[in-house]
Amino acid sequence: AVASVELDVLCCAPKPRMLAGRPPSAAAMMKAVASSKLPGGVQLRPGRAADRPAILAGILKEKLNPLSLDPSRFVVAERTSADGQSRLVGFGQVKPLDGGAAAELSTLIVSDEER
Repeated sequence: AVASVELDVLCCAPKPRMLAGRPPSAAAMMKAVASSKLPGGVQLRPGRAADRPAILAGILKEKLNPLSLDPSRFVVAERTSADGQSRLVGFGQVKPLDGGAAAELSTLIVSDEER
């Protein structure tokens, strides 16, 4: 199931090293996650403003709190079909903790057909 694979990828990806005592950037974390194996046709990427409607729909469907929704805090899973069409199949919110020294994975949602 995509849900367990995404959790494994987010939890077990190679950890980027701290640079000058500072936590890695979001880009460095995405690079580490992207280097992990995912099911065929699934790719992870940072959330963007255009993902907001799909993220909001998923949050409302699961009856979660939609306040302070910032797509840039989300990691989005997309599946690309053989004809080149991409669709959002899941997402998780990554909340920085301790001034960015750590992060919490929350609001993990996977589409019904991918579970």
